[in-house]
Amino acid sequence: MKTEHKAPEMSGIFKELAENFISFKRNLGFKYQSEEKVMSRFCRFSNDYDLTEVCITKELAEDWIAPRAGEAGKSRAHRLTCVRQFGEYLYTLGYEVYFLPEQRGMWTASFVPYIFKHEQIIALFAAADNTKFCDDRRNIQNCLPVIFRMLYGCGLRVSEALKLQVKDVNLTDGILTIKGAKMDRDRLIPMSESLTQVCQKYADKIW
Repeated sequence: MKTEHKAPEMSGIFKELAENFISFKRNLGFKYQSEEKVMSRFCRFSNDYDLTEVCITKELAEDWIAPRAGEAGKSRAHRLTCVRQFGEYLYTLGYEVYFLPEQRGMWTASFVPYIFKHEQIIALFAAADNTKFCDDRRNIQNCLPVIFRMLYGCGLRVSEALKLQVKDVNLTDGILTIKGAKMDRDRLIPMSESLTQVCQKYADKIW
């Protein structure tokens, strides 16, 4: 049974403005899901400051961005970014806002891309093609060769490939439809003739 997503609640003096800010960001095309949770926490956090009017004071801003035990730098940077953007939104509406100085070095990406050699790509495809039948994943030997080639040939994210449904694959025109991609927008991706043929062979086996 699918459970309904319950949106985090805003509270306190920022309640209405925080809700309007989130709607504003979503109207621009942002999903604003994790940010909504941050805004809910910020609203609760600000309740301890006995604010009598809408404003982001220096004390509130600096206390909000203070390091927390066990918190990763990326999470702290995310908190800063959300409230900084909220502050900019409030400022355009005429409210008093203290803007925190830019925090450099708070978080640096640790991801280093790996460039595969041609021989390694061939080996990956060969391994996928030789996947054995598995009782608890009975179609895996047919799925993996197609998924690996989609990732390679179309530049899909793994999650995008796994979410594809039959209606998203146009074998006549060789087009994939990716639903709810970045900025919550759909996008169309052309497939090469060889990849379209791989998908057609998969369809013939399954259907």
